[in-house]
Amino acid sequence: MNVELIEEIIDKLKYFVRLYSLNSLFVAGGYCRAKVMDTVEEIDDIDVASAHSTGAMNLCGLFSSEFLNTTPQFYHRTGTGIVEHQGIRIEFQNQSTNSYMHNEEVVQWMHKNGIRNNPLNNNLYGRDFGINSLSLSLKNGELYDLTKRAIPDFQSGRIASLLPPEMLVKYNPMVILRAIRFGIKYDFVIDPPLRKVMKEKSQSIFKYYSQERITKEIEKIMKAGTEEALKQLQKYGLMSAVMPEQLRKYVTLVERKK
Repeated sequence: MNVELIEEIIDKLKYFVRLYSLNSLFVAGGYCRAKVMDTVEEIDDIDVASAHSTGAMNLCGLFSSEFLNTTPQFYHRTGTGIVEHQGIRIEFQNQSTNSYMHNEEVVQWMHKNGIRNNPLNNNLYGRDFGINSLSLSLKNGELYDLTKRAIPDFQSGRIASLLPPEMLVKYNPMVILRAIRFGIKYDFVIDPPLRKVMKEKSQSIFKYYSQERITKEIEKIMKAGTEEALKQLQKYGLMSAVMPEQLRKYVTLVERKK
């Protein structure tokens, strides 16, 4: 993806925040991770989050009408507004789009750990791993580690869950495959507590997701590193998640490299 286009969109978002004196608006998730890892060219979506319940939607309306001259798609179930610009998906989020972040068990865990359950924290703690929880202020352009988990995980090269591993995997089993993918992609180590739960609960992905959804994630894992991907999938008892035609293709690729 065009890095200049990504940065142009970020600059336009900053411009509208300053122009209309909007407060506490941030870019969260993948873009921030990519800035740290110098992989912005891989980004094709931008998530905008807010510390206030209406902040992201206000910016969505202004940005869509005045910069893109279009009408966003609104999804009331998730509280999001979405627009696209030259292949870049920009999603404005009131809070986490993961429904489990509103479950009583998760809310109580946040309360117990002194984490204010405002829209921004709800959004950031719903981003599975510490490395995905950075946020970039649209007011001053600074990166913030509001969970205090992102920077230590980048520094130690670790994939660690923001919620307790048992809770995260129970509500979102797909993080098992995502953890494998990020670990391979960045040559990071999966945190032992998360690794333990992943091994114990690896088969749960077959219960909650379609083969099509699993296959898409397997493709992403393979692109991160085919040989290591096959080793990791075998380690976690997930080779059965690979479709036969996928397996033949990727085993052939590995053999050709030897």
